[in-house]
Amino acid sequence: MIANEEQQTKAPFRLDICDWIFFGVLFVAILIRVNYFLITQDQPLWWDEAEYMLKAKALAFGTPETGWYKSRPVLLPILAAGLLKLGVGEVAIRLLWIALSTASLIFLYRLGALLFNKRVGLYAAALASAFYIDLFYSMRLLVDLPQVFFVVLAAYLLVRAVYFNAIYSAWAVLPVLFLGTAMRFTVGIFIVVAIIFLIVVERDRLWKDKRWLVSSLLGLAVLLPFLIYYWAAYDNPFFPFLSQRALRTAGKAALDPGQILIQYIVFFPNYTNIPVTVVFIAGLVLAVVVLAWRGAFSDKTVQSYLLLLLWTVAPFLFFALLVDHFEDRYIAMIFPAIFLFTAVALDAGYKYLKRFNLPAAVAAVTLFLLYAAVSMALRSDAEIAAKLDSFAAIQGAGLWIKAHSQPGDSVITSSVPQNTYYSERASYPIPNQPEVFERTIAEGKSKYLVLSLWEQSPSWAYRWPAANPGKASAAAAFFFDAERKRPAAIVYSLHPQN
Repeated sequence: MIANEEQQTKAPFRLDICDWIFFGVLFVAILIRVNYFLITQDQPLWWDEAEYMLKAKALAFGTPETGWYKSRPVLLPILAAGLLKLGVGEVAIRLLWIALSTASLIFLYRLGALLFNKRVGLYAAALASAFYIDLFYSMRLLVDLPQVFFVVLAAYLLVRAVYFNAIYSAWAVLPVLFLGTAMRFTVGIFIVVAIIFLIVVERDRLWKDKRWLVSSLLGLAVLLPFLIYYWAAYDNPFFPFLSQRALRTAGKAALDPGQILIQYIVFFPNYTNIPVTVVFIAGLVLAVVVLAWRGAFSDKTVQSYLLLLLWTVAPFLFFALLVDHFEDRYIAMIFPAIFLFTAVALDAGYKYLKRFNLPAAVAAVTLFLLYAAVSMALRSDAEIAAKLDSFAAIQGAGLWIKAHSQPGDSVITSSVPQNTYYSERASYPIPNQPEVFERTIAEGKSKYLVLSLWEQSPSWAYRWPAANPGKASAAAAFFFDAERKRPAAIVYSLHPQN
């Protein structure tokens, strides 16, 4: 099939039925994403989102950056700072994320066609178009979905470089991946995947192929400005890479690796649904059988399966064994490969049924994809709707403080990044010891205290305002309900003179 694809790339470009169906899938995918953009464009930011955006404001306008975790990558804040200087911000980034999500579908379709055939690419793209991780996090100002874009693009370029000897594609592989690491460090896992793949497939030819030397030099040129930035900011160009608090460290209290691995395995069917999971497992088994049976890595089908296996297994084991907690979004980068595995098994079923009845084969595949896409889309819709207004009270409190304070004022809150972003005032965490908090109040270092039910504060903090009426007074309240009966956050004015 690879040989046929190679011949197609040299032939005059023609659209076939798979291309036209893919355009239809892509059109629907864009409509879905634009619809959710219109719904979520003003949704409140979560903790991680606010960290990236408060750093962007600090770069653009010099506002405080309290709450910024120095080990985070800086490409998103730099990009967002430029957009803020142009007078646009959250909306522009959300639109960019939609564009990257859409581009990922295009490259996934083409990648499936290069590795196997256009049907495989079509099936994989159809599944990815309704994937809840993609849809949900495309609406969030986080780096998980751009990570997927960089990985899929790099995989597409890598396959073109290896299978079709495409010079410019080879040159672009490492620059794309290094730029991706500046957006999210774990894109670096795919650098390891690509290197292992190249060593196995290219063997001795790899060290003689100057295309990869050029790619490495261009990649370092892309990464160098970020290393210089880290050096200037933190006195160590590798500081963010070496100080990741999410990585498992000796003596750190956390679930053991086996427990986190089990969490990912148990949760796995929830990423899609049971039928898709079963077909994926069939595709995975087929890949293992082909690798064991044929074994020769000069076989392009074997190479294709090897790439997908490395792409799936390496990130999965990294997050399951080396990161100290479970989050569904962490392994988002493996799902393009998972959808390709699923598509391979689905295509094998299609080819088998086609021998007996072509309309029945088409109907079976179509019904499976429709069921899978619709069920995943409904899951996505429920997830987006359920979390649409989460942290609205934190947003309201921050904006109220911005309107009722001066730039030099500071705030004590358990929602430090969000408050810093919305209020543009320096914000600090509530200390665990009430006596430390009392000293801070007496020194007049902070003007407001924000208590909420979103990020939990120490238990004593919720009792403190009522026990100290002369030191604090309620200034604003924000509620879960329109009837204003269930407070979600309260802003207290602090009175150091008392």
